[in-house]
Amino acid sequence: MEETRNHMLVLENREHLKIEGVEEVLSFDETQLEVETSAGILLVQGEGLHVELVDVEKGRLLVTGTITVLEYDARAMGGEKQGVLSRIFR
Repeated sequence: MEETRNHMLVLENREHLKIEGVEEVLSFDETQLEVETSAGILLVQGEGLHVELVDVEKGRLLVTGTITVLEYDARAMGGEKQGVLSRIFR
């Protein structure tokens, strides 16, 4: 049975981001980072982004730079998790 990793984000002063539960880094450049986590696809946007540490084996990632957006892609989760309002107004 595959073990699900805990997922955690710690953002300090919008400049240091620690992510746990990382399964794969999908894409990366100085303005955007796309990461597959145990909680879904996470999009990180900002300026001057640098990956300081990647340890997929332990599920850890450390990013520095000016972080402006942290967003999960709900479509990547298979669309099965919907909010209450979206289920009411089908």
